[in-house]
Amino acid sequence: MNIKFGAIKGMVVGKKDTKSADGKSTYYKLSIVIDGEAGMISCTEDVFMNADNMKEYNMFFVYNESYKSLSLKKIVPVDIGKVNTEPTRPAK
Repeated sequence: MNIKFGAIKGMVVGKKDTKSADGKSTYYKLSIVIDGEAGMISCTEDVFMNADNMKEYNMFFVYNESYKSLSLKKIVPVDIGKVNTEPTRPAK
């Protein structure tokens, strides 16, 4: 069973892809910082390709109970979906 959780704000600080020994598969990892703690996490190819270094994202994770592994499944740039807090003026 997969357990999904997310919308945790973090920053991507590095990217690394590695080929399998037989060259048939590629594994993707991002270096991320969340609340001052840094680490590397596996991610999908799509997440890897869309991640930019030194950019903040809302991150969505999946924990796979069968493999006892955590991976990053989706990222959304923090600046997308910000609420406009500027006061509005009545229409004239």
